[in-house]
Amino acid sequence: PALVLVDSDHNSDFNIQASGGLLNFNDSTNSATRISIASDGTVDVNGNLDCNSGIDVTGAITGTGDVTITKASPILRLADTTDPQTTNGSIGKIEFYGNDGSSGGADVRSFIQTISTNSVGNAHALIVGLGESNAAPSEKLRILGDGKVGIGVTPSTTLHLDSGGTPTTIQIDSDTESSIDFNDHGGSAKRYKVGTNLSSNDGQFEIKDMTANAERLRI
Repeated sequence: PALVLVDSDHNSDFNIQASGGLLNFNDSTNSATRISIASDGTVDVNGNLDCNSGIDVTGAITGTGDVTITKASPILRLADTTDPQTTNGSIGKIEFYGNDGSSGGADVRSFIQTISTNSVGNAHALIVGLGESNAAPSEKLRILGDGKVGIGVTPSTTLHLDSGGTPTTIQIDSDTESSIDFNDHGGSAKRYKVGTNLSSNDGQFEIKDMTANAERLRI
């Protein structure tokens, strides 16, 4: 059975039909089903769904297409409802899932997460997790709210590195100068550079006083 909606020019533009356990809203003119409602409440929309007043979802959202937000200064917000928050409690998490089952099976390969770092919910950290050799992803990078950055460790300084049981190495590559710039802009401003090829491109290692523009050590 179907309810046919005919407009003033006598073309049956739409019809509502119960078929195969589905309630379908059909575009008769283009021979297409636009909306299907199943007995379990599942709603399939074939085409774009425009919601000018927003859309509220209490269950999971599963999609097979891309997500695009088009507006001036768009925001994608994950809103946590936990109150009070706990230490290491998750504020929000985005997981990247790989479906390649040829090696280790389909699983989460990496994630980005914000956690609370105290029990009152006013200090937070941003975490990046990665997995390797089929291992579940674990924390590799942590940025604290005060700007400290840790790779392999919770940072106690501005930049804190810990590679565990392997050597911790910082590699700086360049075709000319490779250097670290120390710039103290406090009460007694002073700037030094440590690196290679600071004064000339002769392959030398230098410590250079940049404030006085004077080389202090050369190897």
